[in-house]
Amino acid sequence: MKQQAQLFLAVFGCLFLMTATSAKASFIGNTVGVNYDFPALGDVIYSGGSQVIPSAGATFNLSSGGVLVNVTGAAITVTFPTGWLFANVAKTFDGLVISDSSPTIAGITLASTNIPGFVASDLTFDPSDVYVNFPSSFTTLNGGSTVTVNVSFVPEPAPLATLSLTTLMGLAFLGWRKTRSQN
Repeated sequence: MKQQAQLFLAVFGCLFLMTATSAKASFIGNTVGVNYDFPALGDVIYSGGSQVIPSAGATFNLSSGGVLVNVTGAAITVTFPTGWLFANVAKTFDGLVISDSSPTIAGITLASTNIPGFVASDLTFDPSDVYVNFPSSFTTLNGGSTVTVNVSFVPEPAPLATLSLTTLMGLAFLGWRKTRSQN
């Protein structure tokens, strides 16, 4: 009986440690690249390069004109300088592409903006990219114009699978011990 109690405590301790460890669901530790595409998606006019995102986040400078993109664990903030001009010409894409090397992006929401006319439908995503597209009706921005996007991620399944497997193994061992002690 004492051994069963010790086993139970050991299994419970392992389960507690595994559930206390959260799944990696953020940009932290991933290689992220930022580009400004115009007049079509894939036509890069400014590249901010790519870097591994540290826990404090990282800032990308997209042009000598001062477009800054700050990427943190689960948010992207774009800041435009005074006088940034969006060309009112025929275009299919005029904006940012933020690419994550680990394709786990599950959703995005517009957290805030002070750019008149910019709406949530100007944001799109796929599992590895966030697209911030500015409509053709925009012209010149005032300084400090920002867009902040919150990003949600698909949690990694490994901790859940490990938790399930450990639980089943513990239950099987307890069952085996019980039947063994009865024989």
